[in-house]
Amino acid sequence: MAGPVAGAAVGPVAVSNPFFYPVQARTTAVDTFQDLVESELVQLQKTSRASPNLTKREHDALQSLQNNDSIVIRNADKGGAVVVLDSEMYRAEALRQLDDKETYQILPGDPTARFQVELKKLLNLGVSLGVFSEKERDYLMVETPIVPIFHHLPKVHKPDVPPRGRPIVAGIGSLGERLGQWVDSCLQPLVRRLPGFLRDTTHLLNSLESLEWSNHYTWVTMDVTALYSSIPHGLALKALDFHIQKYGSYPAGVKDLLMLAVDHLLAHNYFLFDVVFFISRGAELRWEKNSPHPWRICSWDGGRSSASLER
Repeated sequence: MAGPVAGAAVGPVAVSNPFFYPVQARTTAVDTFQDLVESELVQLQKTSRASPNLTKREHDALQSLQNNDSIVIRNADKGGAVVVLDSEMYRAEALRQLDDKETYQILPGDPTARFQVELKKLLNLGVSLGVFSEKERDYLMVETPIVPIFHHLPKVHKPDVPPRGRPIVAGIGSLGERLGQWVDSCLQPLVRRLPGFLRDTTHLLNSLESLEWSNHYTWVTMDVTALYSSIPHGLALKALDFHIQKYGSYPAGVKDLLMLAVDHLLAHNYFLFDVVFFISRGAELRWEKNSPHPWRICSWDGGRSSASLER
């Protein structure tokens, strides 16, 4: 498979194999060692009992906190603190965010089964285009997905009372996780070639070493409120298509499937909160292949993206 950018290869999907064994390294001595270790582990499980590292009072206190439905315990958004909130206050902040009708829409029920069918069609298309092997398709198809869960991290470093929350959707093991990993591996070379790309703080400091400061320079910082949900999906797709067409070197099948995969992930961004299913309304702005491309991606890194106008 050709890479998206000159010199940047996109490898095959990393298919996990829990039964892998390096046969070429297997010898009688290795087999004997393995048998002994397995035998000792079984015996250890039968005879050993780990000593508790908590007193009974500490254990009971943790159990009491765990079973207390009147409070919610979360990590702070920044600073590493632990925050204890009244559960109704925590729920009210979540509902305040989810009540944004322009961003979220309530679903009548669990859409997982329907979305699975659509994902399978997309992956089968990838096989027919020669992008995926059947083994890779089977890996990308999550047969028993976990429903993504919405929660938020309190921003106690800000003055708001009660604190606002940073929305988080826990999607590990969800229907789109593996397809998202494939998309991310394809887009990373495009991200790294962007002039404004910064990997982390160390990358920024290294970049500034060669800068000769002038008195007429000015430091400027900015923050975007609700970055994830502020970018209309249709415009994000136009920005992505613009960069793929201008800078990418994907084969035609990969290029088309990549755009369809991103469209699919954005259009099926659903989650559960308090027994209610929601979906992002940004999915209503769908990508059209022949649409103009006035937008330029400024950054797209691990699911974080922003766009600026380029005329």
